Amino acid sequence: MTRERIRGSLPVPSELLATNSGKRIGYILLSGFSDETIDDQVAQALNELSRDAPLEGLIIDNRQNSGGADDIARGVLAYFTSGVLGHFVDRNNELRPFQVIGNNIEGSNRMPLVILIGPNTISFGEIFSGILHDAGRAYLIGETTEGNMELLWGYDFADGSRAWIAREKFLPGKNPDQDWEESGIIPDLVLASNWDEVTLETDPVISAALDHLDQRP
Repeated sequence: MTRERIRGSLPVPSELLATNSGKRIGYILLSGFSDETIDDQVAQALNELSRDAPLEGLIIDNRQNSGGADDIARGVLAYFTSGVLGHFVDRNNELRPFQVIGNNIEGSNRMPLVILIGPNTISFGEIFSGILHDAGRAYLIGETTEGNMELLWGYDFADGSRAWIAREKFLPGKNPDQDWEESGIIPDLVLASNWDEVTLETDPVISAALDHLDQRP
């Protein structure tokens, strides 16, 4: 057997849902930002969901989002917002801006958003959700996240080993006094469901998201 890296893209499932009043709502499941194709897959999903008519809202399911790479998270964020969205700060209080250049896909930069979060929303999954909430772009439903958002830097040693050490944490743009490492990302509506016991049609969290989007003008 030849040892080599396992390769394969991480899927981004999407569905077109409808509210009780008939609004067209997109649903996208993000399980992480560790695959360089994720942002392209999200763009493809937005295009496909909008093919017959514009979306009137979007649900992004981040409840199993385990995080990943900073540049991939930026690529997906660009579809929904733009600008300097916060800063990474190290132990010397040196700030490094987190900036996103917008990339509108079928009206994605202004469509109403609901993001689903929970204890398994980690790292850049949390930062992504928190940024869109902090920017006033998203309503959050689910459970409070664990606050595991430090940025790891790798340090290589002469013997070939590597240490990954937490070096920076994230400060949100509009509310830099908030410590998400301490508080986690707190939802606007607290609601839980058992991931392995529900479907899109029976999940109360998704139903609550559809109800919220239905009530928006």
